[in-house]
Amino acid sequence: MGGEFTLGGGVPMNRIGKWDGTNWSALGSGVSGGGALGTSVKALAIFDDGGGPALYAGGGFIVAGGLTAPHVARWNGTSWSPLALGFNKQVFTLAVFDDGSGPALYAGGSFTAAGGAAMNSISRWNGTIWAALGIGTSTGVNALTVFDDGSGPALFAGGNFSVSPAGDSSLAKWGGCSVAPSPWTDLGSGLAGVSGIPQLTGVGDLAAGTPGALALVDAAPSAPALLFLSTSSTPTPFKGGTLLAVPVLLALPLSSDPVGDILLPWAAWPSGLSGAGLFFQYGIQDVAAPKGVALSNALGAEVP
Repeated sequence: MGGEFTLGGGVPMNRIGKWDGTNWSALGSGVSGGGALGTSVKALAIFDDGGGPALYAGGGFIVAGGLTAPHVARWNGTSWSPLALGFNKQVFTLAVFDDGSGPALYAGGSFTAAGGAAMNSISRWNGTIWAALGIGTSTGVNALTVFDDGSGPALFAGGNFSVSPAGDSSLAKWGGCSVAPSPWTDLGSGLAGVSGIPQLTGVGDLAAGTPGALALVDAAPSAPALLFLSTSSTPTPFKGGTLLAVPVLLALPLSSDPVGDILLPWAAWPSGLSGAGLFFQYGIQDVAAPKGVALSNALGAEVP
């Protein structure tokens, strides 16, 4: 159960607790840091991101289990963990839905950014990164549910919005299965470091003016990194592995965060790149790699 409480059955707990049929118990140190609007858990859902079913909580909090987790967090039965960079404002509702590309966790709320990228009031979590649902809605999404209206299961959103991707107000249906094919291709070729092979994922349809992001996980924590970009791929030996983004047109210096992630979002993909083929791959300083540098998998992208 989630809410605004700090006690359950006389047991201290911060806004979330578990009932086993006899007793209430806390979920670690719970959540905190809601700011002026107060701290709360407003939504709970069970979702399996590939690592087994876990409990996801959304609401008006910034911290979960002592970790920075803006407005959304994952409880695995033992500890809390954040979901990328979370949201810039509150999450009101969570739901699990398969749009034809596999089950995903959907969040609705008053936010205008998720995972550091612009998105309006509704977002999709695939286990690695948050992605927009079209243009989103004009204002808050207060409720999400999955319903089959005779044409197959679909995700329905309710709230105080006046505009949605379907042009509806207050109640809207997300089609899901008509989503365009992803422009991203995982080309493999990573080189393991301290946490295995760093995993690079792309999100967004790369249409001019649309949001998206590159997300790297499982890199060495707080480590210098270079993002290599090319318009062709000539596999080349590099530090004991293989670099696919060759010849290198740009090497962008970045750094992983304390958990080994790098999120590189964009609010609007640039125009003038239609038909281009792009290749991305990270090199990350890592003492556990054979020559001190780990490589992510390479990504290929076809700009529509």
